Amino acid sequence: MTYPSSRTTRILLLGLLAVTYLFAPVHSLATIDKSKCIKSCGDSRKTSADDLVCPDAAYNNTQKGKTVKDCLLCQSTGTAYINDERNDIYTFLATQKYTVQSCLFDRNGSSISGCEDDCIPLRSVYKTDWYGGSNFTPIYTYCNDAGFQQYADKCESCLRGKNGTYILGNFIDNMVSACTNKPNASEGEIVTLRQPIFQVPASEAVPDESNSSSGLSTGAKAGIGVGVGVGGLIIVGALVWFFCLRKRSKKVDAHQYERPWQQENAPALSPDPRSGPPSEMPAETVVKGPTELDGEDNARAKVGSGGNEGQYGKDKKERPSELVELP
Repeated sequence: MTYPSSRTTRILLLGLLAVTYLFAPVHSLATIDKSKCIKSCGDSRKTSADDLVCPDAAYNNTQKGKTVKDCLLCQSTGTAYINDERNDIYTFLATQKYTVQSCLFDRNGSSISGCEDDCIPLRSVYKTDWYGGSNFTPIYTYCNDAGFQQYADKCESCLRGKNGTYILGNFIDNMVSACTNKPNASEGEIVTLRQPIFQVPASEAVPDESNSSSGLSTGAKAGIGVGVGVGGLIIVGALVWFFCLRKRSKKVDAHQYERPWQQENAPALSPDPRSGPPSEMPAETVVKGPTELDGEDNARAKVGSGGNEGQYGKDKKERPSELVELP
């Protein structure tokens, strides 16, 4: 079996991580380069309807809702300024305007249901595009609209009286407040809010998990699905690679410590007498000690020891002793 090199493995893993990153959903809202809120909002120049949520619970239960919440809270105190249409106040109001437009007039009728009489007259105001290519609608133009002046407070009150649309009412109230004092962004002023942006009644304070799924778009769900799938492939691949290396390591270790005659397809070798258990030597190879000499040999040994060396004694002197290693 051929194993890929460690460098190839690293490249494959990095590629899979890159694919996961590219398909992961990213939520970003309009902001400007100089703003302190880039970390909270992202560096996008425009806000997409797909980045916005409607139900009150979604601002605590979904990632998109949390992004909108963090971004608006930051921009509400932001003083970054480039020009009259590129500053923190403009993006702060534009995001709220677009959210009201999307939830009341562009999506299904659940948000506006029950408040049609008070909110539909605001349709023309909120459907006006503030971003027209390179042209921007002046920030406080909506304040001069007769429909806004007459129905904004009524629509706001109706939305706050319903379950799940209280924050949309807060957004309209923030735009009304901006018309009251018209803060000058070039002088570092901010919008004076009459109440916290994301304040809701006590009855809605507990997050409603059943509404959290409505905050995920089809694209976001697809991105999450792809990310989970790729992540699963990475984990499976890593496990397969680990077990293959482990199995190979065991085979190498087992082969390394086998004795030559234990290895598969090894040539027939005579066992090393020093490495195996003691075995009985054949009779003809047994070396006899001095006390085990036969009668004739014993007699010759005695003659030699008496001072007159016999023939056997001479042969013994002339031949060097042969060392025999006993088992």
